[in-house]
Amino acid sequence: MAQPGGRVTFIGLGVMGAGMATNLVRKGFDTTVYNRTAAKAAPVVAAGARLASSPRDAVEDASVVFLCLPETGDVEAALFGPTGMASGLAAGTVVVDTSTIDPVASRGFA
Repeated sequence: MAQPGGRVTFIGLGVMGAGMATNLVRKGFDTTVYNRTAAKAAPVVAAGARLASSPRDAVEDASVVFLCLPETGDVEAALFGPTGMASGLAAGTVVVDTSTIDPVASRGFA
């Protein structure tokens, strides 16, 4: 069952991110996930999420994107790297960065 408001994307499926993404799936949100190590995505995919091949592919048609990454450089790469999501985001997509990163860098990314 998809929730109103479109698809949700979750990038970064470590200890915190996997649990957060799994909760979105369990609540019925149409969820796509991406993680650099695809094996870490397996439990979330088993719960019902779709696995994307890159951050850019993950955000296609997303209404909301969550990032939960360990370092500032990881967030920058997910946003602006060669397969980064910035080139695939539609106008009006909400990006929520739950990563604990440098606040100056975070403002710059915005």
